[in-house]
Amino acid sequence: MVRAGVLLAGVIVLVAAWSAGSRLEERAREAASAAAPPARLMERLAPGERGIGAIRLYDSGGADLIYSNRIDGVWRCLTTTGAVVDLRIMNRLFDKMLTAPVRLRSDRPADPGAYGVGLDQTPVIALYPRAGDGERAEDLPALLEIEIGHALPDEDQTFLRVVGETAVLVLEADLDAELRTPAPGIPPLVDPHLVPASWPGAGGAPRQVQVRPHAGPAFDLRRIDAGDPAESGSRWVVRHPDGREVPAMSIAAMAYSMYLLRTPIVSVVDPTRVGEHGLGGDGVSRLLIEGEGGAVLEVRIGAMQNWGLPAWTSFGRSLLALDPSLESVLFPDPALLTEEGRESPWLRLLNAARPPDLPWRFGPNVQGR
Repeated sequence: MVRAGVLLAGVIVLVAAWSAGSRLEERAREAASAAAPPARLMERLAPGERGIGAIRLYDSGGADLIYSNRIDGVWRCLTTTGAVVDLRIMNRLFDKMLTAPVRLRSDRPADPGAYGVGLDQTPVIALYPRAGDGERAEDLPALLEIEIGHALPDEDQTFLRVVGETAVLVLEADLDAELRTPAPGIPPLVDPHLVPASWPGAGGAPRQVQVRPHAGPAFDLRRIDAGDPAESGSRWVVRHPDGREVPAMSIAAMAYSMYLLRTPIVSVVDPTRVGEHGLGGDGVSRLLIEGEGGAVLEVRIGAMQNWGLPAWTSFGRSLLALDPSLESVLFPDPALLTEEGRESPWLRLLNAARPPDLPWRFGPNVQGR
C-alpha cells in the first residue's frame, strides 16, 4: 500500500508537471504569435473574386439566416420573407471583418471553448461569391466561413476561428455591435425601421406626405422650399380635401415627416404563419410619401392583430409589425400640425433612446423563423 501510494503520488506530480509545461508551451506559442506581423482576412479571398453575393449566419442551435441581393438588387434577409438589410450595418461588418488586423492567438489551443469557439450555438458567418445565371450564391462554395468567438469590447477585439481549422485568431475589431438586433423579433443586419434607410427618397425630409387613414380626417402635408436662391428655409402647409391650405408649424411638420422615416418596427412577420394580416379590404390606412429626388413610397397599415399592428411598404415589400400605439402617431389629427399650443409626440419620439441591443441568437419568439 505504501509503495502504491508513492507511485500514485509520483504520477500526480508527473501529470501536474506535464500540464504546467503544456500551459507554458501554449503561452510561449501565443507570445510568438502576438509578435508576428498582423494579416487581414481579406487576404484569404482569392484574387479576382466577383464580390460577395450572399451571407449566411447560423449556429448549432438551429438559427439559420441567409442574406442576398439576388431578387431585385436590394440586400434582403431571405429567411424572413425578404426584410430589407441596413446597408450601413452590413458595410461596417464587412469592413471590420475583412480589413481589420488579425493575429494568430494560438495554433493548438488546449481549450478552444475558452475563446468562445467550438461551443454549442457559437455564431458562424459564411460569405459566398456572386452567382452566375441560374445559380444561387448560397449554394456555391463559401469564400470564407468563420466561427465568431468571444468579443472583448473594452479592447476592441474578437476571437474567431476559420471553419475547418484548429487555430484561434484575434481580430482587432469588435464584431458584436454589427451582429446585434434592437428587438427579439428583428434579425441581425435587418433595418429596424418601417422605411428602410436604403429607400432612394430617404436622404432628407419628405417633400409631401398624403395621409389617408381608414377613419379620421385625410390631408396632405406639403413642404414648400424658398423660391429665391438668396432665401433659406422652407415652409409647410396642410392641404385639406376641400382645397383649403393652412400653414403648418415648421417644427411639428418637420418632426412628423422625419419620424415617418424613422418609425421603429417591433418584428418581421411571416405572413404564412399569421393568417389574415389586415392589409386587405376597407380597414387599411395609407401614407404616400414623396421623398428626395421624386421617389414615392406607399405605406399600408392594417387593422390591429393579436401579434401587432400590420405594416407594409412598397419598397420593403415584407410584412412588419408595429407597436399599436403608433397608429395615432402616423395618422394624426391635422390640428397637431397647424395649431399652436398643441403638444405633438414626434419630437419626443425622435429623441427617445432605443432599447438596449440584444444578441443576434434569437429564439422561437421571432416570427418567420
